[in-house]
Amino acid sequence: PPARGIDGITAIDLLHTVVERGSDLVMMMDATATITWISDSVERLSGFRRAELVGVDALSLLHPDDVVATTQYIVDALEPDAETPEPVTIRAVGSDGSVHWLEAVGRNHLEDPTIGQIVVHLRDVTEQHEATARLKASEARTRGILDSAVDGIVTVDSDGFVEAFNRGAEDIFGWSADEIVGKRCDLLFGPGNLEQLLRSSTESAQQRLVPGYGVRKNGSRFPAQVS
Repeated sequence: PPARGIDGITAIDLLHTVVERGSDLVMMMDATATITWISDSVERLSGFRRAELVGVDALSLLHPDDVVATTQYIVDALEPDAETPEPVTIRAVGSDGSVHWLEAVGRNHLEDPTIGQIVVHLRDVTEQHEATARLKASEARTRGILDSAVDGIVTVDSDGFVEAFNRGAEDIFGWSADEIVGKRCDLLFGPGNLEQLLRSSTESAQQRLVPGYGVRKNGSRFPAQVS
């Protein structure tokens, strides 16, 4: 008989309780990717009731563009000597057609007589994905604004390393952004020169542009105004 733990509750009952109250989605499927069991949290996540999904091909719930890669992920997980796979990000389509980004990890327990299923843990990462997408879009807009400027724009961190380098700066200094970002700004303004220029700019409330010089990639100097 099933082992009984706290207050006579079986281990299986306890496991089901933990799974059902968790925020993550747990799904079991057979070797053909047919869903055999899924936690109730699926309704909150996708709008589908559990009864609607048991017996359904799990791949049919995915965004079409993710089916091939996910199929390969399952095939790899079924290999006899397969290690525990790394999490994979997939898109699932809800009952209303909305797309949800999920982080999934599948484990092959087909040969385990107590389980006999592939167990998949899924976590909704839609908010994180959308936040990342918004950040990338914002960075792209900022980059577009910087690149459209005629002046050279160079941003430097507190340690003196170049963080951003627009096209105007590429034309002026002769460096590409790929070459100079992450390098010391001394390559552009001479050792200690930028710090001195910025100090002068800060001390002079009337003078926003401070005259100085820049150093091109070929080593030649040119007059520059720094703010």
